[in-house]
Amino acid sequence: DLFTRPEGVRGGRWAKKGSRTEALRGCLEEALYASDEYVWLYGARQRWIKWRDFKPPYDYMKIGEETWEEKLPGLSKVIRETKEPKDEIDARLAEFRAAGAKNLVAAALSKPGSNWQDKKSGGKFTVLPGEGTGGGPRVVAEGVYLGCFVLDAVGAQKGDVFYAEAYVRGSGVDCMWMRWKKDGKWEYSAECVDEAFGEPDADGWRRVVARTPPAPEGMTGVTLKIDVRQKPGEKAELERVSVFKK
Repeated sequence: DLFTRPEGVRGGRWAKKGSRTEALRGCLEEALYASDEYVWLYGARQRWIKWRDFKPPYDYMKIGEETWEEKLPGLSKVIRETKEPKDEIDARLAEFRAAGAKNLVAAALSKPGSNWQDKKSGGKFTVLPGEGTGGGPRVVAEGVYLGCFVLDAVGAQKGDVFYAEAYVRGSGVDCMWMRWKKDGKWEYSAECVDEAFGEPDADGWRRVVARTPPAPEGMTGVTLKIDVRQKPGEKAELERVSVFKK
């Protein structure tokens, strides 16, 4: 009910990041993060299904003829994507590749700037062009105590959503995060994304996927960063990194 009230009505929730459904998405994501298991949705002014001969249980209840999906277009999609985000991300990644969309970091991984380490970190990064699965680049981290793989995708505008994927094999690498950039600098006030790598496959590769929220006003790019925290003798390989923009 709160997301369909007219502008200015007390207790309403107005458009955020471009639409009221995006405002609802943000509330659902926060609720799921805070809950142990379930998030309940309640709405008394519309119906979820158009039942035949439906009558409100009480005379004072005024329930509209429209469904919630008709009243708030995109509601079902928002609920589905929030409940199972990885399914939606996988579907989008497949669509991008089928359409021949540009991977915004395709060339970045093979460049020296694709990695960083503290001067006192120890260990080393090695860039291996053409040695990744499918002939792409691969970057190897060995004994890097304090460093990261870091890739920048430029060209963000308000409302843009970025989808990312990466594969890692080895130890000392656990998660990937994406942070907004504004005029070349990280924007710490904007919401970032942090996702853990999954379980290893038969060849030891672990996969991670992520999706940013819509870009806030003023953002000009996004950074994909994968931290490396290794002990002497540990090794990790990174490859098949992709970032697409919707």
